[in-house]
Amino acid sequence: GIILCYGMPRPTAPRPSERSIFRAYVWLWHGLWVASHALQYEHDPYMVPHRYWLYLQLLLFAVALLRPSRPVVIAAIFARTAMYVVRLPFLWESNYWAIAVDLVFALACCTVETLDHAAHASSDWIRLHMGLFYIGAGFWKINTSFLSPKVSCGAIYVASVFSFLPEAFIPPPWLRCAALASGGPLTVVGEMALGLGLMSPYRPMWRVGLVLAAVLHYLIAITPFPNQIP
Repeated sequence: GIILCYGMPRPTAPRPSERSIFRAYVWLWHGLWVASHALQYEHDPYMVPHRYWLYLQLLLFAVALLRPSRPVVIAAIFARTAMYVVRLPFLWESNYWAIAVDLVFALACCTVETLDHAAHASSDWIRLHMGLFYIGAGFWKINTSFLSPKVSCGAIYVASVFSFLPEAFIPPPWLRCAALASGGPLTVVGEMALGLGLMSPYRPMWRVGLVLAAVLHYLIAITPFPNQIP
């Protein structure tokens, strides 16, 4: 019985359909974005000029999720882009690449035969865009300020990670100093490696880039106040 069990071909998980991928993209990227900014607006309305911007986007993305159509999806994307444009030039750099990602997806929605194909049609362009973003983020850190442990946020980041260690596991002073000095260069190498992974022609390297991105931003998010960017 054991031999027969292991000898039988195992059922493979069904591949997600184009329609399910499209709906997941609309829900995760757009729907959760609106929900998170609605919560943030109550604490800090900096990025949202008025709550009516949230109401408009929530309505459009709800309709796009329930009854997706080309005009509604594109209008929903442009609604968020317009909100960012109103705030120019007072934006975070993440807002700029979010605009670029949104516009790539909107262009795909305009050109594909059906909306269900939009996610796949834009995926390579978005991946290359994010790869260039991280390579640029690493490249422009190659300067005397960021590489100096006296003023680099990379050194502050490493020190913040040390704060999670129990006192018995805190390394000796010479090792702490070496780690702080390496914070800047390691950040440069890590971000550029992340970007190169996303831009690689080999699919397994895409996963490496995604894992590096997830680890990088998770560790930044859990660093102690006031250095975390959750």
